[in-house]
Amino acid sequence: MANLKLETHKLARELKKSGVDYEFLRHEDNDFGEASGKLTSVATISGLYHESNAYVSKSNGDYGVSRTKKEPQLLVLASDYMDSGIKMDDEVHIKQLGACTYPKVIRLTGAVDIGNWGLIIDLSFEEVDDGDNIH
Repeated sequence: MANLKLETHKLARELKKSGVDYEFLRHEDNDFGEASGKLTSVATISGLYHESNAYVSKSNGDYGVSRTKKEPQLLVLASDYMDSGIKMDDEVHIKQLGACTYPKVIRLTGAVDIGNWGLIIDLSFEEVDDGDNIH
């Protein structure tokens, strides 16, 4: 059995040392329940950004092709996530380093309780491609 206090302390210490504050934004609805185009700040949470490999398969007749695609993720304390009011489809705009002048926009698609301890949450995202970003 894991020492739950120690696991929480280890993540909290790492977040203080290497964590980055991420602002979660939500699309506002107009009076008719349609997206108005405005974004509202929902919460700011400190987390550790990482990526995992997702596999995409495509079949065509006699052959198939598989390729990997990076899936953005954010490791956060469960207490921060539960208290934040964040919902699925909220967005995070990440400023990129280097020649890219536009932010990388990622949308929340899932939350996994690591170890089912209620201490650490791994948030999954998908990258949003609105067609405006030129690479």
